[in-house]
Amino acid sequence: MPKSITFEIPGRPLAKQRAKKAASGHFYTPKQTVNYEDFIKYIYLELKNRLWFDKYVWIGFQAYFKIPKSTSKKRAQLMLDNKIEHDKTPDIDNCLKVIMDGLKGAAYAEDAKVTKILETGKYYTEGREKVVVTLTSKNEGVREVG
Repeated sequence: MPKSITFEIPGRPLAKQRAKKAASGHFYTPKQTVNYEDFIKYIYLELKNRLWFDKYVWIGFQAYFKIPKSTSKKRAQLMLDNKIEHDKTPDIDNCLKVIMDGLKGAAYAEDAKVTKILETGKYYTEGREKVVVTLTSKNEGVREVG
């Protein structure tokens, strides 16, 4: 039976930003991305009964975004019913990348350990903005560390 852990990252879902080029010619990761990756790592490391994945890990997430205040009630209901999907930025692949990079060193040694993408999506909510992440793997190479 597979082992899995699900946890929540509170706040507006963010995406991995592209590397920037400094005046010196060197490339660097933007501070907002570094801070968000550190936040993800902190959230995961604070979990009780967290898992460490030595081998394969599968990842899935659901990102929840607030409905814009100017939205009509009818349109808002369509958004909540997923009849109008969240097709705005951030892009789903960049959201996945920042989560995977944030978990590096906290849930697994390298994000190359991620071998499967599970159900993933962007949704509207009337509640709090957040990301719900699930990490799953076969029993082999998984141990409880927290």
